[in-house]
Amino acid sequence: MVGGCWWAPWSKAFTELQKAPYGDVIRTRAGLQKQPWRGVNSLLAGGIATMTQEFVIGLARHAVEMTLLISLPMLGIGLVVGLAVSIFQAATQIQEMTLTFVPKIVAVLLGLLLFAPWMMRKMTGFAEYIITTIPQLMH
Repeated sequence: MVGGCWWAPWSKAFTELQKAPYGDVIRTRAGLQKQPWRGVNSLLAGGIATMTQEFVIGLARHAVEMTLLISLPMLGIGLVVGLAVSIFQAATQIQEMTLTFVPKIVAVLLGLLLFAPWMMRKMTGFAEYIITTIPQLMH
């Protein structure tokens, strides 16, 4: 008798939200919503966001985490290529200045092409959360 219970529509909505690729489910004025990262529930009081110190600090922390997460692939590629070029220069005793920059620039640009869709998904998810949270703060 699951289909006839009073909680069946909520159960179905919750199950649909659980199929989303990432985030936490919270109850808001508009109903159940998927949030783009874990830990947002602790920032929301009673399912409705309020502009408290904890909320602002948590939002700033998530912004810094997002910045580090998005920049990590490019920095990692630059580090690996720079280390490989340094080992090559030490082994061959070639001390050409342009030899260090050109491979790193090319590798970072190729990495940017490879990781750009993932980076855009992360940034748009964060921006979507910010934009959808603004009306909840105006109560």
